[in-house]
Amino acid sequence: MYEIIVIGNDLSSLMAAVRSSQMGKKTILLTDIDIPDYYAASGYTFDIDPFPWTGFEPKGILTNILSDLELPVDTIPLNPAFKLIFPEHRFDILGDTAAQISEIEREIGRNSINFRQFYKTVLKTDTLLSRLIRDNPRVRPATVKEFFTYLLRVPRMIWLRRQFSKHFTRIQASPFLKKAFSAELLFFSHLNPEGISPLSLAYALSLPFRNLNYPIGGKYRIIDSLKRKIESKGGIVKSCSTLQLKINEEVVVDISAGNGNSFTIKGRNVIVSTKWKGFLPFLLGDDRCSSIADKYTDIEATHYPFTLHIGIAEASIPENMSQYSAIVSEEILCDETDTFKENLLFLELSALGDKGRAPAHRRALSVTAFLKDSPVDLSNKELTEVSVRMMKSIEGLLPFLNESIDFIDIDRSIDISRKYQESINERYSLKQNPILGVSLLSNKTPLNNLSITGGLLLAGLGMEGEIISGLNALESFSGDVNNVQDQETGQINVPLAHKEELLHIE
Repeated sequence: MYEIIVIGNDLSSLMAAVRSSQMGKKTILLTDIDIPDYYAASGYTFDIDPFPWTGFEPKGILTNILSDLELPVDTIPLNPAFKLIFPEHRFDILGDTAAQISEIEREIGRNSINFRQFYKTVLKTDTLLSRLIRDNPRVRPATVKEFFTYLLRVPRMIWLRRQFSKHFTRIQASPFLKKAFSAELLFFSHLNPEGISPLSLAYALSLPFRNLNYPIGGKYRIIDSLKRKIESKGGIVKSCSTLQLKINEEVVVDISAGNGNSFTIKGRNVIVSTKWKGFLPFLLGDDRCSSIADKYTDIEATHYPFTLHIGIAEASIPENMSQYSAIVSEEILCDETDTFKENLLFLELSALGDKGRAPAHRRALSVTAFLKDSPVDLSNKELTEVSVRMMKSIEGLLPFLNESIDFIDIDRSIDISRKYQESINERYSLKQNPILGVSLLSNKTPLNNLSITGGLLLAGLGMEGEIISGLNALESFSGDVNNVQDQETGQINVPLAHKEELLHIE
């Protein structure tokens, strides 16, 4: 019998299983999709998740986890964090507040907007949220002590929310800045930019100031090393075609592994990701979880990522192009019957000389759009038309695109984008807008041996929320998540993003 069964295809599930096996618990991680965490073809390698990961900075959450597991990783610090490319503008998202202010003033000139006060509020908000999360990684108060600690911070939250909203309302008068900050939110958060809580938005805007890093060779290498770590600690990672979950005094999972093979495993506790395709059917089929099902159905996925994978000649890449970019393309990506949710495309480019991603003198390029409907619900014809329009949109940036393409397989990209909806987080919105707007769903359930995980739970924290969610799910059974805890305080180390002197912007 397993002590911990984890069911899911995402980073949250992986983190829960890694920590469980590291603690010496008999652990099995079950996944039910048939694509790896990368796509390799013609000498190119693409991460299935094209968006940047945060937490690589010194004492960052991901740095601490990998260090604790003795898993080395090579990264390249990026500054700018990414570029936003308008038809008539080039705008850098930088890793320094003073430089960012200068960049904004260079683009739109000095006006009545006080950008220094705006970024002071952003940094103060991030400091508050980072401390809150560090003190209580669940964010939602679960004990009387946590509840009263939270209450003590509410006046500060309300004041910062008002201050940020006041400054941001003025900034939204600039369509250029409004689009820039919307793109930044889509890059670093799992939330819909429309109607987002001001505190969640401020937190997302602060993330580039921690210094964004590019993992050499691809993020999939980190995922693979984490899976191998599970196995080296005696755990099991198994892919299967279908899973049937039953929970009573013990957990029973009926598994079909394909080719007519089926078997049953049992465990004491189970962690289930919201990205598991059987998650909602399980909730709806168990009356004991009806309250969780009601809360889950209040959350709406609004932005669905669709990615093209392209191999391109290095000579065609502009010299100052970043590893991460966003292109605004209003004419091509917008019309009255459009499938595009935003007039933005996100570009992830392999680093110069990264031979793990592309052959010599070539670069791997992932181009991602957000669609109004899931690729699962769109036809091949519709997605091919989407692909053609995406390619036309990047021709302005890469004028010799057609002559420079070394590899592209649109049909395979369509297939991958459909399947990875079960592992990659869309962008979500909640019908209610709580003061923090960070946590959309709790790990807790009415069943003592069932816990929930997934990036959706802490959507306001983006990729780092996925990690914390996985650790929280395990903590509900073990009471111990010290792989990212501060050795002196015992608190989860979600570091403060900035030194205090950064708040004193001249």
